[in-house]
Amino acid sequence: MITPINKKALSKIVEEERVLFKFPDTNKFAIDVAVGYPASYRVGMSNLALHFLYSGIKRRREFRVGRFFLDTAPFTVERGIRIAHCRLVFVTVSYEEDYFNLVRILERSGIEPLRDRRAASKHSRGEGVPIIIAGGPAVSANPAPVSEIVDAVVLGEGDDVLAELLEAAMMVLDINRDEFLERLASIEGIFVPKITSSRVPVIIASSAESYTSSAILTPNTAFPDTFLVEIGRGCPGWCNFCLARSIYGRFRYVPFDRLTVLFSTVPRGARVGLVSTAAASHPGFIEILELLKSRSHHVQVSSLRADDIDTAKARALNEVGVRSVALAPESGSERVRFILGKRVRDEVYFDAVASLRKAGIGRFSFYMMIGCPGEDEGALDESDHFLAELKRSLEGASASIHLNILIPKPQTPFQYLPICEERELARRLNEMKRIIVQRGFALRNKSVKGAYRQAVLSCGDESVGRAVVLNVVDKVPWKKALSGVDFDDSFLRREKTADAKFPWSNLRGPNDPKRLYSRYERSKKLLRGQ
Repeated sequence: MITPINKKALSKIVEEERVLFKFPDTNKFAIDVAVGYPASYRVGMSNLALHFLYSGIKRRREFRVGRFFLDTAPFTVERGIRIAHCRLVFVTVSYEEDYFNLVRILERSGIEPLRDRRAASKHSRGEGVPIIIAGGPAVSANPAPVSEIVDAVVLGEGDDVLAELLEAAMMVLDINRDEFLERLASIEGIFVPKITSSRVPVIIASSAESYTSSAILTPNTAFPDTFLVEIGRGCPGWCNFCLARSIYGRFRYVPFDRLTVLFSTVPRGARVGLVSTAAASHPGFIEILELLKSRSHHVQVSSLRADDIDTAKARALNEVGVRSVALAPESGSERVRFILGKRVRDEVYFDAVASLRKAGIGRFSFYMMIGCPGEDEGALDESDHFLAELKRSLEGASASIHLNILIPKPQTPFQYLPICEERELARRLNEMKRIIVQRGFALRNKSVKGAYRQAVLSCGDESVGRAVVLNVVDKVPWKKALSGVDFDDSFLRREKTADAKFPWSNLRGPNDPKRLYSRYERSKKLLRGQ
């Protein structure tokens, strides 16, 4: 449970913030807007989508912006304005589990969590009836679970959508709530429940020039006093289970010249965090690190791909102060890894770790999964061998394994895959945990119960949102809440056909369903040894 921040502590947090850009003063009739993240301040201020919303709206004099988090609700960080008093409430949601926190924030703020009740409760211009707009990876993949909670969903990347949305707000928001929602529904990439009737595209930004960076530095985040900058989106790989490529498309990177301008705004010597699914895939990666080194910046990287690492990159990482890295082999079985769509051989991981270790990197995190297709006893033996070889490559370095459970995600090739049965999943989890601990790795793992809850939240329909409200507001236990809304989870447990209808079938993602199913069929051929 996240403890609310009291006013005195919040005042101290605000005093310690450093705003990096000069924003214009708001005009007399500015519209009050709240932008938030449904987790703690510490986590939310480490999310670049929040910085994008905050700075993008704050650059407009017509809007007065305040940030909010789970531990600041019912107030915004700025000036302690009540969230319920704002006309627009933007929330970015990265993880499905945070749907519960979104409802908690609304309840604490005196805002009716269910959209239809909220619209009917008071006059559309009265207190307690802000228009709530959600975005982020979780809702872009499948907006159905929040479609009875929020008023609109921005699908995909909001870079090209935000300006048009704000223009619509200035034109009609003060006149008529329904007309504003109608206007939103006409904007490409925005889904408005009960209004949108055609398939909605999941938007990919037209230019990497718009990619975002930190607007505020603060010591009170997961990355203290670190300037976060997005250097790439999408992914050069295409794993069958992952949203990064499925909803954000191919890897696109920020030009080096643009990054040079961004880095010039950062105080010399401050920490810089390079944010990307594949930071070292940037063609100017070494040049970026050399530039940051010349400005005395210490660097953190969000994620690396083993097949991007060579001796030169490993040395460059060490020279800018990187001391820990994360790699994601997903499975210790090369055969299973290929079924997952990650066509990287075992030796690539051993070589990458050896290069990084030789360069001076001393801490490693590895992300792996269980519940994967092809995960038989042979695969567990292969994982044991893989971890033994990995341990040798580490040469005594500190290493932990984060063991997750495969969730068939919307808009990925594995959306057709049934989730592994609970009892079998628990057996595999226990066996893999035993192997990891015996091989001398520190371990963090997800629970089977938590995995099934995430699967329901990821792949569910509108009834799941009602169950979340029952659970949070009425304190109904989760399983009972699902029963109370007649949610049927049988579709999670069965294989889907090419013509299956999903709660997200009204979306038009970057990849055609036929292409997704073709990749799924290819993974099945690998599973059969073809």
